[in-house]
Amino acid sequence: MGWLCRRAKRGLWRCIVALPPLWIFLCAVHLLPDDLMFESKSLPRQPLILYWTKFYDNDFNRRQHLYQEAVRGLRNCPLNNCVITGNRSLLNQSSAVIFHVRDMRWDILPAYRDPQQYYVFHLLESPPHTVTSLASLAPGFFNLTFTYRLDSDIVANSYFQHYKPPMWTDWSSFEETWRVKTKLAVAFVSNCITPSRRNLVLEELREYIAIDVYGKCGPLKCNPTSTKKKAACNGLVSTYKFFLAFENSVCRDYVTEKIHRAYAQNTVPVVLGGANYTALFPPNSFINIRDFPSAKALAEHLLFLSTNSAAYQTYFEWKLNPVYATLPSALHERQISWCKLCQIINEPERKRMIKWNLEEWWHTMGQCIQPLVSVLPEGKLRWVWLPQTSPPAPQVLHL
Repeated sequence: MGWLCRRAKRGLWRCIVALPPLWIFLCAVHLLPDDLMFESKSLPRQPLILYWTKFYDNDFNRRQHLYQEAVRGLRNCPLNNCVITGNRSLLNQSSAVIFHVRDMRWDILPAYRDPQQYYVFHLLESPPHTVTSLASLAPGFFNLTFTYRLDSDIVANSYFQHYKPPMWTDWSSFEETWRVKTKLAVAFVSNCITPSRRNLVLEELREYIAIDVYGKCGPLKCNPTSTKKKAACNGLVSTYKFFLAFENSVCRDYVTEKIHRAYAQNTVPVVLGGANYTALFPPNSFINIRDFPSAKALAEHLLFLSTNSAAYQTYFEWKLNPVYATLPSALHERQISWCKLCQIINEPERKRMIKWNLEEWWHTMGQCIQPLVSVLPEGKLRWVWLPQTSPPAPQVLHL
């Protein structure tokens, strides 16, 4: 009986001694970042997506807007068992590894690659702004593309989620829209010299009509540094009849948030870019500068619409059609990008394609065009207003 008591005391003492480390462990687990805890609990049963690089020089973590967007997107997918992380130590457990090509460093790449992993080429910028040389990568490094281009494996369509257009049930909404629009045109421009030479278009248009220019390239400022200020900037857009959505590059499929910002504020976008806007967006909902032979002709059209409410109203007829509640219309039936990625890595029998000619696919297939410029006698540059076709259709290229 005595030996049993002594043994019980020893066991109790061991429990007491073990309590402090156990308490420390529990506290440490409690203090772990939420995303890491989510990842750790999910690893045995959920496909893991690893974002290997930074995103525009920012670490991929819970404070990063792309991380937040990805987490929200994955949780709302029809198949929502995927988890995303920026923790490189989880490389071996990852089903897909994403590289933001603009932030890739050749000296910091995975030392080992599981042949079952997807390596994902991720880019939202146009080729002229892609400074990374893809030719320096080993052929076949990537086997999935995740970009704005419609021929990507995964189409990056985050802008289309954030700027959902307000739809109407009748024309009473137009009356209020017209009433608050007391100014003609506005542009938000932060990069002044761009491949599209939009600065030349803007300069010439301002010779004929009043355009308020906000940002680094204009005298006016509206910095959305907080949610409240962002709402104020968006509200500012709603007071203009036209929003100049001029892209920095004229490249196939390249559309940024500018046009969606106009739609969200019931303002007619005036577009300059290389996308097939007619295929992407509702009919008669935008004005394409390529449909005009000169800046003067475009300016006259905008002035006419600004004083004719019936003509201006025709640019809002699409708002009565519920099929356009999701923009752009060409992606209406497509899956949200993060859901598409999750679906792919959940298909174990899916054949892993290798992108052998990615440099050619991205850079050298005539995906972008440079607008023509003329030089006036006084040395001033002018954008050549020749109606131009979209960038040439891509050739069939087996990546």
